[in-house]
Amino acid sequence: MKTLAELKQERAAKIQAQTELLATVRSSEKKEFTAEQRTAFDGQTTDIQRLDVEIKTAEAVDAAEKRAADLSGKKIVEPSKGGEEKESRNIKGIASVTRALRMATNGKALDGAEKEMNDLAIQESRTAGVDVNEKAILHIPMDMLRSASQTVTEDDGLYGGELVTNNAPRVQMPFSAKSFLEKLGAKRLSNLSGGSVPLPIMKNYSFQWLGETETITRQKQTVDPAILSPNRVGGAVSISNRLLMQSGIPVESEIRSLLLGGYDRALNTAAVNGPGTGNSPLGILNTSGVQQSAVIAGTQASRDLVLELISLLESSDVTEESLGFLLSPQLRYILQTTLLDAGSGRFVMEQRNNLQGYNAAVSTLVPELATNKVLVYGDWSKLFIGEWGSMSVVSNPYSEDLEDSVRLVANAHAGIAIAQPEAFAVNKFLTA
Repeated sequence: MKTLAELKQERAAKIQAQTELLATVRSSEKKEFTAEQRTAFDGQTTDIQRLDVEIKTAEAVDAAEKRAADLSGKKIVEPSKGGEEKESRNIKGIASVTRALRMATNGKALDGAEKEMNDLAIQESRTAGVDVNEKAILHIPMDMLRSASQTVTEDDGLYGGELVTNNAPRVQMPFSAKSFLEKLGAKRLSNLSGGSVPLPIMKNYSFQWLGETETITRQKQTVDPAILSPNRVGGAVSISNRLLMQSGIPVESEIRSLLLGGYDRALNTAAVNGPGTGNSPLGILNTSGVQQSAVIAGTQASRDLVLELISLLESSDVTEESLGFLLSPQLRYILQTTLLDAGSGRFVMEQRNNLQGYNAAVSTLVPELATNKVLVYGDWSKLFIGEWGSMSVVSNPYSEDLEDSVRLVANAHAGIAIAQPEAFAVNKFLTA
């Protein structure tokens, strides 16, 4: 018996196939079904109607099982998609990346929630069409990311020694560049499957004023898709065996958050200034079609130059879903100390995270270009982050045996794409 999730997926595929068939018919010269197309359309309609009935039955079965579970007091694993997702969340909520690493690096087979977490991650990768690394000791679902390099007693505890203590300390996380993509409204597409994801860009049609019998000029607009493609992103970290075995406080969240930080910094850096060469995505500063300030040499930052970027987007009728600025801490300081005029006593930027009425994200990941500061303004909903599958972890237990540590190599597959470059405007030549 198929699960509710499988039935809904099958119905969605049938509906998609029927939609594509109708599009083919409408684009034909006669705009009529051929005999073969009519047979296919009728068959798809029958299948969809059958699946509607089966889905209702599956929903009724789910409801009956839930009622039976409530009466018996026993927990059941729901076969529906919602049930599977809930069970997945439960596993991820109780599984420990630290315990899994401890077991895997000691050659022990995973068990319990950690084994189920690993199995979920493998399934995510297979669903995404990502090759599963058979040498990996552990696979981690993307929404459970975190990790770091720490020891216990080295250098008077500066590398992890303060984690082993009878009195629980307050772990101090390292300073790190701030991520900004989702804060500004970029769209993250997780659990993607297959290959690249096209992001079709439609174009406007023009209407004409016509005489009563005047012929309309036919229009045929091209559809130019941006492509969101998976690229491998990875990093190597070292964790001391003593930390894995003896840590007296919950280091789980720290181990996860540091790996997530490294992964997010790679995404954010590529989104701003990725060269688009090799396996690196193409970032805003290097994308053709991004609107540029009229300034082409170092010029003192001013309110007029900020407003220029706003004007460029407004003149292009850019959407206003997630408008915002991105700048470096140095440029924020310059704008906060630059007067609007000689007499008002007001400054170009008067709030830490707001510039001329728009959200402003500040990060050291924004580069300087030949000592000039960079200001980016745009509708960030036009920037997409794609994630395929899970994160795999490969262990080399002998690479740092003299330090009694384990080197872990983590790999994931992600991508960055700008659907409509004209939704962004940049000034690369601001100075104090």
